[in-house]
Amino acid sequence: MDSIHNCSGAQSGALDPVNAMFWTWSTGYIFLKLEGKSAVSKSPGHLFEFHIGGYKQPSNCIRKVNLDLKSQKLNLTKNQNVNLSLKVDIAELFKSPTTLDLAEISSVTDFHNATTVADNYADMFSVMSKEK
Repeated sequence: MDSIHNCSGAQSGALDPVNAMFWTWSTGYIFLKLEGKSAVSKSPGHLFEFHIGGYKQPSNCIRKVNLDLKSQKLNLTKNQNVNLSLKVDIAELFKSPTTLDLAEISSVTDFHNATTVADNYADMFSVMSKEK
């Protein structure tokens, strides 16, 4: 989502607040939402929740992601549309550069620890290889 839409309040369609990705208490959208249960979570019901967003310093959670297209053979011509499939490895969210342990941090819904999670989610995207 571009910054204009992120800062323009509630939108319609996929960005409609009914989809629970809009923070009503702060102008802007949630960039990443992950919720579930884990036996190691010390939260009531063993729940965990990560609602990551925010674009203002010092809690800017926007991360640029560079995807490697060198391994992809793309035959492009002018004005041609190309579809790429992205792979998201959610396990990366907990690995690097900071190991996140649900026994220690099971809820991130504001600026506390949000940038740490954002640093981790930058590595979870890759381009899926085309089958030959």
